[in-house]
Amino acid sequence: MNQEPEAHKTKISVVAVVISIIVATMFGGGNIAMKFGLQGFSPLLFASITFTLTSIALYTYGKIAKINLRPPSQKIWQLHLISGALFTLLMASALIGLNSTLASRAEIFIASHPFFVVIFNSIGFDKLGIPKERLSTMKILGLIVCFAGLLTVFGDRLDAGGAITWVGDILLITTSFLIALLILHIRKVTTYVSPIQATFWQISLSVPLFYLGTIIFENPISINVSLMPIIALFYNGLIVYGLAYVVRAKLFQLYSANTISSFLLLSPIIGIFLAHILLSDPLTFGIQLGGLMVTSGVLIVYSNK
Repeated sequence: MNQEPEAHKTKISVVAVVISIIVATMFGGGNIAMKFGLQGFSPLLFASITFTLTSIALYTYGKIAKINLRPPSQKIWQLHLISGALFTLLMASALIGLNSTLASRAEIFIASHPFFVVIFNSIGFDKLGIPKERLSTMKILGLIVCFAGLLTVFGDRLDAGGAITWVGDILLITTSFLIALLILHIRKVTTYVSPIQATFWQISLSVPLFYLGTIIFENPISINVSLMPIIALFYNGLIVYGLAYVVRAKLFQLYSANTISSFLLLSPIIGIFLAHILLSDPLTFGIQLGGLMVTSGVLIVYSNK
């Protein structure tokens, strides 16, 4: 499915603004839910069950909406396999990283992925279908502000658990790097198929890999069954990676990607405050300043083509 030119997209309505903010809130709660989920499940097992639920939900939606989920050619199968591999790596990195750092820090590191998208676009990778784009002065400024924000958060050591925080931080920065690669790859995939098909195969192909990883790396399997981890499974599986992904894809189809992305920048801000309220993550000066710098930097990048 080819992307509509930005100039031809519908002017955003009040309803779409409200929906965008709701979607941003859903995404903002994703890492917090994962943190609760990791209290009852090991990382790879949590991913296995979560994305099984998501795959079922997306398949059901596709059937109801009469969206073709069957890849039309071997070439598309190959593209979906790459999507599945990238998604598996980034989610494994995110979940294992969350075990060693705070959700509030995770929100900021993951929100920095546009930093890597712009870097990759400026370099260009012909084999990945990424055209080389010139960096404007404002984009360079946005990248500098975003990078400075990352350094601020990374350098904000915690009194408790600070010795292991850097391990999780590095894994979450790696996650952001992988998200950028996946975004650029999915941009190529969606020139051939619908966003729903691309999302369905990206997630469903990761499921057997997560179950295999669980058997190999997390045996014997330990589960601490309680209410919050179970809620976290369903929240991430159905609300974040099911509903929110579908709605976001539809918003990108109807409206300017820059406009929608600007509203989605609320996600890390919402996530930081939810982490403070629900997980008692400290709102240190470094977290607040770094979060503001990353968000501002990304906003500058998005607002300048």
